[in-house]
Amino acid sequence: MRELTYIHYKHDHNMTEEAFEELYLSVEQFKRFLSSVPKLEIFHTQYHKLSPMTPYQWQVYFAFIYYTCIRPGAEALRIKKKDINLETRIITATNKKGGFKKTTIPPPLLEVLKQYLKHFKDDDYLFSGSRQSFWNYTKKIGELARIKYFEEFEKRTTEGLYLYVFKHAYIQRLEMEGCPGSLISIKSRHRPDGRMARQTVNYAKSLRGLKIWEQQHITERLDIIG
Repeated sequence: MRELTYIHYKHDHNMTEEAFEELYLSVEQFKRFLSSVPKLEIFHTQYHKLSPMTPYQWQVYFAFIYYTCIRPGAEALRIKKKDINLETRIITATNKKGGFKKTTIPPPLLEVLKQYLKHFKDDDYLFSGSRQSFWNYTKKIGELARIKYFEEFEKRTTEGLYLYVFKHAYIQRLEMEGCPGSLISIKSRHRPDGRMARQTVNYAKSLRGLKIWEQQHITERLDIIG
């Protein structure tokens, strides 16, 4: 499992804002990324039908994996309309292996899903495509949005956006905005220290606490129109 490294720009006065934005996907950068989706070249050619999803669907997909922290590949592709409860603001990932199956729907995504789900039946999958198409589109859209981003790993350096950036960025955002660590664990959907049995009651309370915290702190609006 990859360890996340958190960048504390607010507390590191030696790091410029420009350098920080190469290490951390900010909210404004994410919104710029979404607005760049319709600019992708394929949508303006005779081959636009070869895309597995429309620009609107792509925007919803990226918002979905950012705000839910659901894994962007097979896990997101297996989400059906019936897995989403807009009233409780809870999504259940039915094919999740280990860890917590549920995640929350923050206010910006809630408004998007209210419109998006109108187009689906309960047993319909919300998104379609291949892992490779997701990775390719992510990198190209990031370039269109002029987002410089890199991560340094022990054996390699990654330049440009890739799918897991969105989950990492949202988790890091929670940490930087003062979200309690117990709630961040719930959002990342990792069971701490494997103590599964006695986590049940605390988990239910933390899930409610996470919804309340997001309701109070994640308040931006998204310009996604279907």
